[in-house]
Order: sequence, then C-alpha cells, then structure tokens
Amino acid sequence: PATQNGAALSASWFIGSIETAAEAAEVLPSVENLFCGFDWIVYNGTSVIKSTGGLIAPRTLVGVDANGALVEAIVDGSEWLKTGMTMHEWAAFAAEELGLRYAINADGGGSSTAWWAAGGGVQGCPTGIDAPICLERTVN
Repeated sequence: PATQNGAALSASWFIGSIETAAEAAEVLPSVENLFCGFDWIVYNGTSVIKSTGGLIAPRTLVGVDANGALVEAIVDGSEWLKTGMTMHEWAAFAAEELGLRYAINADGGGSSTAWWAAGGGVQGCPTGIDAPICLERTVN
C-alpha cells in the first residue's frame, strides 16, 4: 500500500498507512492535508531503504522533522547525465542533513520540479521528458 502522511486539524501529524476502510473512516475526517508517496525512505530518524543499488536521478520527498515541521525537498538532476542522487543517498541526506524523522519518496525523474514564488518561479532544470534538456511539464 502507498504511504500516507496527513496533517490533522489539530496541527498534529498522522504518520502511517491506512489499510482498511474502517481505519480511513476513523482517521480521514480529521485530516486537513494528505500526502501520498511510494515508500518510506526515513522512519523514526533512520534510513529504511531496502533495495540495493539504484539509479542516480532527480528525486522528491515529503517529510517531518524532529520539531514537527513539514519539509518538502527536491534534488535536481538528470537520469541521462547521471546527476541527482541514488535512493540510498537521498534517504541518508534526508535523515542526516535535513534531520527528518519521517520521509516518503514522491515521484522523481522528470516529475521532480520545484517552484518558488519569491525566487522567480521554477528552480533548477526540470527535464520533463527524462532527456538532458530543460523542459517544464505542463500542469493542468
């Protein structure tokens, strides 16, 4: 099942997976925001990557630090040019450098794009089509 992180109305965090309709009925009414991803990369402050190896690629995560603050992070790169991070490097960076207690891996590759209003819009060089050219994907 996908990993869910949700911010409840009380500003507390629900961190875990919802496995059944009964759990969803209990938890979801108090959730204000919900983030879904592929797998945990950091759990209880420790990297939990189980796979070996991994491609160097752009990556995106959503996590919570030791103070309970929401953290969204992206590493820019290109699979074609072998720039970015492996999943092991990404999880270690999240736990050790960002100090995250919990983090989930979100979509990566050409989907990893950061937009910052105060910084003038799109940051870095999103690849859009997983080729070594800067190309923003259209968002509808």
